[in-house]
Parts: sequence; C-alpha cells; structure tokens
Amino acid sequence: MESKKDNKQRIQIGVSSLVLIFTVLCLVVFATLSLASAKADYRLAEKNEQSVQAYYKVDGEGEKLKRQVDRKLEELAQQAGSSAQFQELVKESFPEAFDQETDCINYALDTDTEQFLSIQLQLKSFEEIGTGGENFIVRSWNIQNKVDYQIDDSMPVWDGGDIFE
Repeated sequence: MESKKDNKQRIQIGVSSLVLIFTVLCLVVFATLSLASAKADYRLAEKNEQSVQAYYKVDGEGEKLKRQVDRKLEELAQQAGSSAQFQELVKESFPEAFDQETDCINYALDTDTEQFLSIQLQLKSFEEIGTGGENFIVRSWNIQNKVDYQIDDSMPVWDGGDIFE
C-alpha cells in the first residue's frame, strides 16, 4: 500500500514539474518575442528620427531661400522701371528657377533621403512688389519622392473570385 502512495506522489511531482517547465518556456518565448519587437520598434524610431531631421533641415533651407528671393525681388523692383524690365531682371537673376509662362520661381531642395522639397513661388505683380509683406504667393511647398513607388504585385493573392475556376 505504501508503494502506491509513493508512486502517486512521484507522478504528481512530475506533472507539476512539466507544467512549470512549460510555463517557463512560454515566458522565455514571449520575452524573446518582446525583445525582438522592441528592437524593431527602436530601428523604426531611429529611421523616423532621421527622416524628420532631414525634413526640418530642408524646410529651414527653404525658408532661408524664400527670404533671399523676397529680398532679391525687392532689389529688382527698385532697379526696374516697368513690368517688362522687371520680368527681364527676374529672368536674368533666376535663370534656372524662373518660369516666365506662369510667373513662378520653382526650386527643388534635396533632403538627403529619397525625397526632395518642391517649392513653387508665384510672383506678385510689379506694382505690388515692395509694398510690405512677401513679394510672392507660395503655390506649393511639399515633399515628393525622387523615385516612383512601385507596388509589388507578383505574389498570387486571392482576389475574392471563385476558387475553382
């Protein structure tokens, strides 16, 4: 009779040990998954930080450029006697950036990533320049990708149609 009690007690210790081992293994697996997830989140946060810093750096450069253009337009308006002469001076001062058809000055500033800041400044009329405030209207100020985004659709994915067609 005593041997049966000893045998049952050993089995109970074995089952509780197995449950404990299983629980510890589960905790180790979940801890490992948590660490892997935290590491991935950290890398993503670093990448986001670099992107935000690059954006604000190029945004600051754009603001400086805007001030320089504003000052230059005031100088050119003082030198010019007419609207046509002003247009010619602007064309000479901003040869690469000035679009005479739209009366816009266009710039693209690189962000050191796969993006650039596109700036389009619409000139005010010759009569309005130098009357206080900015001498242009900001038509666009946005970040654009250098390369077109290509969606990878090479993986065969169920489109919701009949399975047995």
